[in-house]
Amino acid sequence: MAVFLAAGLARAQVSPPPASPAYHAARDFSITKNPNGPWSYGYSSSATATDFKLYADAKKTLPPHPRLEGWCGNAGSDGTPFVWHNKSLGTIRYWTSVFPPECLSLHPGPQGQRSIVRFTAPSRAWYIVQGNFSALDKATTDPHVLVNGKELPGIGPVDHTHKRQEFEFVEQLEKGDTVDFAVGSGEGGYANDSTGLEVTIRSSPVRPSVTARPPPLPALPPLGPNRKPSGESSALAGLKGQYDRRFQGLAADGEARTKRLKAEYLVSLEQARQTATAQGDLESVLAVKAEIERTSKGTATTETDKKAMSPGLLERRKQYETELSRLLEELKQQQTALQKQYLEDLTTLQRQLTQRGDIAGAVAVKEERERVQAALAP
Repeated sequence: MAVFLAAGLARAQVSPPPASPAYHAARDFSITKNPNGPWSYGYSSSATATDFKLYADAKKTLPPHPRLEGWCGNAGSDGTPFVWHNKSLGTIRYWTSVFPPECLSLHPGPQGQRSIVRFTAPSRAWYIVQGNFSALDKATTDPHVLVNGKELPGIGPVDHTHKRQEFEFVEQLEKGDTVDFAVGSGEGGYANDSTGLEVTIRSSPVRPSVTARPPPLPALPPLGPNRKPSGESSALAGLKGQYDRRFQGLAADGEARTKRLKAEYLVSLEQARQTATAQGDLESVLAVKAEIERTSKGTATTETDKKAMSPGLLERRKQYETELSRLLEELKQQQTALQKQYLEDLTTLQRQLTQRGDIAGAVAVKEERERVQAALAP
């Protein structure tokens, strides 16, 4: 997969950004701690209440499926509201529900209690939040995402016809701010309202593009007895395609922002030329005109050129160079962060392919990982 940043951006010499923490609701799940790092598992007292009560009853196994675990509120005789976790590598069927791996299941309570998984920001930063709610049973449910109690628009009900509601947003959070992923009862009561939650959250010191991260990689099913290893699997091809598109988007965004900055500088130069013309300052007119030509053609400004500039024009040039350097650094940081995210998902995919016995596929992913690691090496 090629790195598509323009040559001018690739030449920028900057330090790589700090490692961007990645939080995965299902992978980080704990049955022994609540709160669990930035994650908390709880529920509200009603469908409209804004309170948040921590689950206190931990079920390390949920018979007859020892690979299901969860936290229960026990408002109903069935333990609801609750949040369950499938800790196996395969899909589990329980009554009418289907629980995939790498996914949490939220179920509301009998008095309208919403089941909630809460993320609390560990520090001030920009956060990229991506995920989805999915139907795990046959009833209609009412999912929500709330940032500090404020509803995120655009998320509708989940049911047999709308099986998946995706969300993706960027938010600047202060330390202690919260993002709630909640599931309430839909039409027809709370029965059969199991709803899947997949969510990945990443932090960034600078404001990222919302397209800088693909949706969480779905877990692969076990390799059946009649299936053969795939070589470069469709999962790897799909992952490479996702990141190719994101690198292309990053490059396009960088090019557009660089052009916009250059255009703004040229506008300011033209204004300076008009002012000098009105004042009859021929020397300044010629100096500004020369700078306009150099900037338009992309020609470097030499020290001799700068000596011919007035103090005001020289200050404009310095401001432009400072803004351009800042922009190139930000874009380079985003590129490096995206490469690291790709490397992390490749590691996950290699592990999954190995676990399902697809050795050829795992080897192909390993080779891609090594190529990306070489590109990241200083």
